[in-house]
Amino acid sequence: KWRAVDSCKAAIDAIRHGLFEVIPETLLQSVGFELGELDMLWNGLPFIDVQSIRASAVYQGGFDANHQLVLWFWQLFKDMEEEDKAALLRFATGTSKLPVDGLDPPFKLTFNDQLDPESLCKAHSCFNQLVLPNYKSEKTLREKVLFAIRNTDGFLLG
Repeated sequence: KWRAVDSCKAAIDAIRHGLFEVIPETLLQSVGFELGELDMLWNGLPFIDVQSIRASAVYQGGFDANHQLVLWFWQLFKDMEEEDKAALLRFATGTSKLPVDGLDPPFKLTFNDQLDPESLCKAHSCFNQLVLPNYKSEKTLREKVLFAIRNTDGFLLG
């Protein structure tokens, strides 16, 4: 009992205190949240629904839903393994999970034909924005996006 309960009592009490400062304990009890529901509200959905992201996406810089680069991008995102989907989401939004109520602001795909067509894509995570150069092929888009999301660790200010 000491190892499972008593040894971490101070830490658990601190977490409970912080939680109840944000959400009153009486409210949590009256609503009847289950642990799994609270986990989803706190941490986001356990899966990445590319269709829901796509349905609310905003296009900028000359992009629209039918632009060839946009179609290639959504196909790439849809076909990714879950780990890469999470990495792409983290790269573009700062979080690897979708909030229960969706992204706010919505996911933005922005075209920038001033970027070198061989450069990596860029992200502005505060705005949930992914900026794509004018990639000439689906293969180039795939290589550049995958390289960017797999080799990013933190923020780069520039």
